[in-house]
Amino acid sequence: MAYDKHANLIKETLPNGSSTEYTRDSRGFPIAIKDALGNVSHLNFDLSGNLTKYTDALENSTNYSYDREGKLLSLKDALNNQTHYSYNHKELLAKIAYPDGTDEQFEYDEKNRLISHINQEGSQTKYELDNQGRVAKRVNALNHTLGYSYDQAGRVKTLINENGSSYNFEYDALDRLISETGVDGLITAYEYNPLGVVTQKTEAVGTKDERVTHFKRDKQHQLIEKEVGVNSPLITKTNYEYDIIGQLSKAINATAKVRLEYDALGRIKEERTAIKGLEEARVLQHEYDALGNRIKTTLPTKQSIEWEYNEIQQLTQVNLDGKEVTSYQRDALNQELSQTQGALETLNEYDSLGRLISQDVYNKEQLHNVNILNDEAQQQSRNYSYSKVGELLSIEDSRKGKTNYSYDRLGRVKETLKLNGSKETKELFNFDPAHNLLNDENDKPLKNNQIETYQDKRFKYDTFGNLINKKVSNHSNMDLTYNVEHQLIEAKVTKHKNTQKPITQTYNYTYDPFGRRATKTDTFGITYFTWDGNRLLTETRGERKQSYIYEQFGFTPIASTNSANNINYYHTDHLGTPQEVTNNQGEIIWEAEYATWGNTAKVSYKQTDANIQEEVAFQPLRFQGQYYDQETGLHYNRFRYYDPDIGRFISQDPIGLLGGTNLYQYAPNPVGWVDPLGLAKRGDVETISGPNIGTVSGRSTGAGGSGVTNPIVQELYDDVPIDKQSISHAKCVEGECLSKIANDNNVKTKEELKKVLEGSELEVHHKKGHYLKPCSSCDCVLNELGVKAKKD
Repeated sequence: MAYDKHANLIKETLPNGSSTEYTRDSRGFPIAIKDALGNVSHLNFDLSGNLTKYTDALENSTNYSYDREGKLLSLKDALNNQTHYSYNHKELLAKIAYPDGTDEQFEYDEKNRLISHINQEGSQTKYELDNQGRVAKRVNALNHTLGYSYDQAGRVKTLINENGSSYNFEYDALDRLISETGVDGLITAYEYNPLGVVTQKTEAVGTKDERVTHFKRDKQHQLIEKEVGVNSPLITKTNYEYDIIGQLSKAINATAKVRLEYDALGRIKEERTAIKGLEEARVLQHEYDALGNRIKTTLPTKQSIEWEYNEIQQLTQVNLDGKEVTSYQRDALNQELSQTQGALETLNEYDSLGRLISQDVYNKEQLHNVNILNDEAQQQSRNYSYSKVGELLSIEDSRKGKTNYSYDRLGRVKETLKLNGSKETKELFNFDPAHNLLNDENDKPLKNNQIETYQDKRFKYDTFGNLINKKVSNHSNMDLTYNVEHQLIEAKVTKHKNTQKPITQTYNYTYDPFGRRATKTDTFGITYFTWDGNRLLTETRGERKQSYIYEQFGFTPIASTNSANNINYYHTDHLGTPQEVTNNQGEIIWEAEYATWGNTAKVSYKQTDANIQEEVAFQPLRFQGQYYDQETGLHYNRFRYYDPDIGRFISQDPIGLLGGTNLYQYAPNPVGWVDPLGLAKRGDVETISGPNIGTVSGRSTGAGGSGVTNPIVQELYDDVPIDKQSISHAKCVEGECLSKIANDNNVKTKEELKKVLEGSELEVHHKKGHYLKPCSSCDCVLNELGVKAKKD
């Protein structure tokens, strides 16, 4: 570190030698920042020290205006889209007016506590407080109530869902959770060591299926062994090792051994996975630039994926072994304006809120030929329209026709209408108040959130809420078996074909120490999977090999390579769901039409020769993070399996209430949300989760969020050193989430907020699935509050 004579930071050097330099004015404010690659951004401040303008290295500017008290009045982004903020007579945020002409409003009681939120379509969410100012009820726009009760120490004792079913919590004298009971009556108990670290977890307490998990830690309190089902002959064991500075270096279970190596900045540079049954370990190697962007990954196949960036760290090109796979043109807000894929180029348009409104696919060579009209070069188009609150209303596809969507006031999809020529297909959906699908709107609510019948399907569950049997009319029967970690390890599928003898086949699955699927086995062979973090990277089955290339740190696929080293290109919709796959000549070799919840209503492909048919027909990627298993019809979704027949997961959320109050729910609507990990749904929103707060969602101001709306949170942002204040200071999703938590819990001091947030984790996703790092301002605030942020 280097400082000027006034003790202001002017140079910051990392262990790898890369440096960031700051130029300051006479007041000490940073007016220019030069990053490690020499790119310079500029900042302007008013007399009160408020940031009024930020200009990036490509001279794109964002402007801010304030009132005399320093409250943000307007934000104009680099494309001149302007958002306005209004305040009530107590200087609390009352209204946000967005660039598209919509607004949302906030109401408070006489003690300045949030009691009402009205969205852009006028739907109101109300908060009823108890006599101590704590949230007692949250009443949504359909008048469904989520209720809270507290014990004498002010801890949440009962959470009553919209169906009237209860989650119950018990604590010890040190405020540690020692018991929780779900809506299904299942009790889970926890034991701690003197330092407050969980050492034992007992599920299904008091039943014949009671299951105990032991957590063993070293002197540094690092987890070194996890034993699940210690009271069962089916016990599983996972061991962990760490390097001298506490970074995880090895993880071992019965299926695989994973070894991790890091560079000087703690970034993974090599991941080596040895899977039982494979002679050679699968090795991934990563390289990074001076700013921490990943620039190269070498695959187990020895192929390498490379990424290129511009001056403001926008991804501009992806290469495979030095040859271009895709290139991007982006606007000042990092929105993709164009993307090349083989012989094709896609042009995108967005509305003032950054929502994708059109995708037009052209023959690349013809598009740039001045003698050919664009209409002649166009191969395909998709157009999107949205409601005032951002719900997708329609997709008009030049190949597949038009699809219209309608919703209830909670944003749950109620009807899908597909129109293609004279053909019309309609899907209708009913929900109970707790978001379970019902056959009929008059059906009784599900008290335990477990669907037992839906249409022609019947379902059965085990003690832990895992789906163990599914029958579809008289056509098929599926029995599912899980290990003690609730991972699906066997599927036995029986299919009845007319009057012929039933055919039964068995499939087995194994998982690595991080819970990623390692193998899939059937009568004819074994499929092996290799992962890059939480993304499926390669799979091999005999001589067949397939590798996937994604948007960086995201789950939207852009290309795949097969055994013949052919590159095929994914064309995805607004959510990153594959719609078509094309070859290098621009021919569609795979395409699908989907039902609302992700089933493929129609799949077709182009057969070019006898060997290619199998390769092309094999396209298993579905919603973000999902892999279609043809044998079961289920979608493997990293931590769980998803059933598109009922639009939900087949087991309860491993992170419990941190993922929402319905532990089976995928999303309110699957055309506006994604859940790439099978843990917590994501729309155009981000969340902070913790044991005391559940999951709290918010948006950045630029995506329709309100930023900071609580005085305690504002104080924390005010205390951020000026050289750490980002261009989006106090306007990010983190600020909105923290404000909601502070408002909901009637927090009056920073210490109270810290206590509420104890054990919480922030995980910010872009709507396309990739992680977003906190800005420097939010990083400071989160560190002060002890909230861990997942960065990639």
